[in-house]
Amino acid sequence: MTIRPFRYVRAASVAEACALLAEHGAGAKLLAGGQSLLPMMNLGLVEPEVVVDVGRIGGIEGVVEDDGHIRIGALTRHRTLERDPVVAAHLPLVSAATLGTCACGCAGRLGARCLTTIPPPSSRW
Repeated sequence: MTIRPFRYVRAASVAEACALLAEHGAGAKLLAGGQSLLPMMNLGLVEPEVVVDVGRIGGIEGVVEDDGHIRIGALTRHRTLERDPVVAAHLPLVSAATLGTCACGCAGRLGARCLTTIPPPSSRW
């Protein structure tokens, strides 16, 4: 199957991404790395009118411990969660969970996984 034509927009900020989603409603989909959205588009399961790329928005990736709280950014890669010492110390189940194959773990992002209903490819699921 081939991907239907769509408009591509690279958002420069969270505010811009939110505005684009509000403007285009259900016709818009977020793209962070492509590990989830692109296969669904290729299979014809999702046919967005607009794809909003949030993969280069700064400040929403990584793990931060602050005043007893752990903040995990939406663009944090699965591999980071697996290897981060703060996650291992405070969220051992998250650290121990296998979140997919190497391709998914290295390129896949937490926010994208939360937005899709397709489980990560892994022999452990």
